[in-house]
Amino acid sequence: DNRPYTIPMKTLLLLAFLGASAINTVSGSGDCLTTSTRCVTDDGKDCRWIKQLRGYEKCGLESITISSQWCNFTGKDRTIYEDQGPALKITGPAATSLNNGPLTYSADGLGRVLRNGECDEEQWEATINTCKPFFNYEVNIFASKTESKQQCRGYNYARQMKSICAVDSNIGCMVLDGKNGGEGTPCKEVQRCLITEDDIVNGVSRQCTCPECIQDVRYDFEYTNLTRDQNLRLDPWSSAKIRWQKVQNNKDYFSTEPPFRRRQRFSVTESNVDVCNLIPAASLSLVGYVIDRNTNKLNEDFRYCNTYNVFQRVNFPPSHPNCLDPQPRRSARVARDGSDED
Repeated sequence: DNRPYTIPMKTLLLLAFLGASAINTVSGSGDCLTTSTRCVTDDGKDCRWIKQLRGYEKCGLESITISSQWCNFTGKDRTIYEDQGPALKITGPAATSLNNGPLTYSADGLGRVLRNGECDEEQWEATINTCKPFFNYEVNIFASKTESKQQCRGYNYARQMKSICAVDSNIGCMVLDGKNGGEGTPCKEVQRCLITEDDIVNGVSRQCTCPECIQDVRYDFEYTNLTRDQNLRLDPWSSAKIRWQKVQNNKDYFSTEPPFRRRQRFSVTESNVDVCNLIPAASLSLVGYVIDRNTNKLNEDFRYCNTYNVFQRVNFPPSHPNCLDPQPRRSARVARDGSDED
């Protein structure tokens, strides 16, 4: 049937709206139907930019509306089938966590003839959980391809939301005193040189300048990319600190792009530390972005990830009042680095 068909004004306006809107519109053609789909929140925000939220950011439920339009520009009238499965299916943890499975919806206008040049449309409302990382929507509209009842379809699929990428970190601390087979003593296990009764002569304690007080202390920093199947690019603001000061050559330690589950390690040694008084604090602060391995560009499916880890300084209680504490020496910082792979 080659009868001319005039596209209704309502359809023209909707097509113009979908094309000109700032909202991301996912287009597809399938085998024969031309489709356009978009998703927005109640306040008009594109679902593509909904952020997965952390608990302290008050994650929870958010309402969304998915709108789809399917058009027949094939030159022939098509029958839209109504018994070929859901017109819309929403999957992914942000949706399935609320429903113990995918959300599925039908559509009005199924089962009717869609004439050449004519469009139909539907919108659906749903709720997603922003505590979870993402959801996907899939639109499937089936139509007759020929008079022999073969099928064709219009199809859209898109991932929505920006997931939090995941990175883990840890700080180890070791006093390099030659003990434990030469490996040293973990900072948390160091004990101060205490004065006993046998050390007191005529009511005055002996000077407790134990030669083990002045030691080198090694801080072992490590971090791991936990974002599955993705590389991670660390922001220049990432930092390792000792005594709340950035370590020497700080940026060099964060210049790699660790793949999934690849552990990165580096060590910094603080020299001549008076471990009888205190062992200084250290911190590791990381900000990272997921990199698409195919394009080497930022992956817009993810928001930034960050982690912060602190090794709290070890303080020792005051010694015996008559004990003369050793005088701390000025420390010098020596750095060495390396990486290890799991």
